[in-house]
Amino acid sequence: MNRSAATLAPVLRDLDGLEEKLLGAVAAVRQTKEVLRSLKFPAENNNKKIAPQTEPVLKSAKPEESHEETQTLSVTSPPAEEAAALSRLHQSAVSLTKSLHTELGEILRWNFYFDLSELLQGGVGSVLSSFQAVSSETVCAALSRFLSEGNKDDLEILLKV
Repeated sequence: MNRSAATLAPVLRDLDGLEEKLLGAVAAVRQTKEVLRSLKFPAENNNKKIAPQTEPVLKSAKPEESHEETQTLSVTSPPAEEAAALSRLHQSAVSLTKSLHTELGEILRWNFYFDLSELLQGGVGSVLSSFQAVSSETVCAALSRFLSEGNKDDLEILLKV
């Protein structure tokens, strides 16, 4: 199919819709975080505070404030149910990200046209065809020389090509 501004317009429209859906998902994550941050739990002891994502420590109150000891409790990993849900969400996000990158790359590929005629007229084709694959034996020999004699010149050239 020939690509043009006319064929690109519906693609951009659909990408706008996709973007809105993804932003909606991000908004849902942010909203969930805000709701969770706003939760208040009854204190087990008036001197205990919950400090998530930190290591357990004992902190003494400053002497000028009071002589009471404030203990900071922490939980380093989420409860099993939340951990399972978070794991599934992370897996979904990774899968979605891979799929997005793949499909967006395809859309870009279908809409780019490269005119290589000028490069080919300039003789680039003959230069490219002169490159040859290096055998594994050649690389092994250069690596052996480098390891035994310290001669790295041949190995560097082979690794750059």
